[in-house]
Amino acid sequence: VRRDARRRLELREAGFTEDLLSPGLGGRLGLYLSTFAPGAARDEMSLRPCAEAGLVLSGRLELWVGDRHFILEQGDAFSFDSEPHRWRNPGTETCVVVWALTPPAY
Repeated sequence: VRRDARRRLELREAGFTEDLLSPGLGGRLGLYLSTFAPGAARDEMSLRPCAEAGLVLSGRLELWVGDRHFILEQGDAFSFDSEPHRWRNPGTETCVVVWALTPPAY
């Protein structure tokens, strides 16, 4: 998928955008470029029926997975199976994460 052909996904959280890096949502893997403005947050736990993984490209991401809490910095990676989770950008700069879901869920 070329940069100028990426599909922007509609999201409910203010300050959060997600571009689909995969050709579509019909395959076995979904790859996304997630951008979190400073202070953007998902306050409620969400649960998707898939395994998830990501790599923080820039900024900081606070991530809660089940009862575990992580503060992730540039270069940090994460993965978890279908578990309730939420996130927040606690920093003063934009956080960018490459996020993968298998199977894709949206």
